[in-house]
Amino acid sequence: MTDRDTRLTVRYDDDLDALRAAVDEAFGDFDTMTIADADDASVFDGVLAFIVSRKDELEALRKRATEPLAKALAEVRGWYKPIETKLEAAEAHAKSELARWHEAARLARSNALHAQRKALEAGDPNAAAMTIPDEPTSSHVYVEVWEVARVVDDMVPAEYRVVDLKALGRLARETKADATPPIVPGVTWRKALRVRATRAK
Repeated sequence: MTDRDTRLTVRYDDDLDALRAAVDEAFGDFDTMTIADADDASVFDGVLAFIVSRKDELEALRKRATEPLAKALAEVRGWYKPIETKLEAAEAHAKSELARWHEAARLARSNALHAQRKALEAGDPNAAAMTIPDEPTSSHVYVEVWEVARVVDDMVPAEYRVVDLKALGRLARETKADATPPIVPGVTWRKALRVRATRAK
């Protein structure tokens, strides 16, 4: 090993077995249970607190196992990232320049052929001798694609307008339950009940 090598050992956490056994025992047929009265609701209330606590325990075990892995992976990725970044930037520049040059070369050839055709139609004796640029060649594949050049917002059909659902959701979360949400044209608000689970005491 050199000072750049990463030493990593991953071991199974035996505490997972105890947690798995507790979860299996508690929730074997839980998905078939329903709430019929206040006593049932009280049971579910306690179960939900138990679930949150077990999830906390599971996450703690996961972190204990994965944090060393994450650190090692971040270090390993760091070996490659500078080279990858440089190559990707160079690739993007090469593609951009080649596309620009090929477009210009194709346009120059098209214009020259058009000018020659006009000269021939006009009977110009020098038309045949006019210099026509060669068709640009490359070892790579060039394909023509459409791209958006300009957008006039108020003329775009509704189906092509992107609704920022994240922004609307953020606005909903920022509005207190006893307040009235702001008016947003085209948006209807409704109140929904959410359960915020608490941990067992």
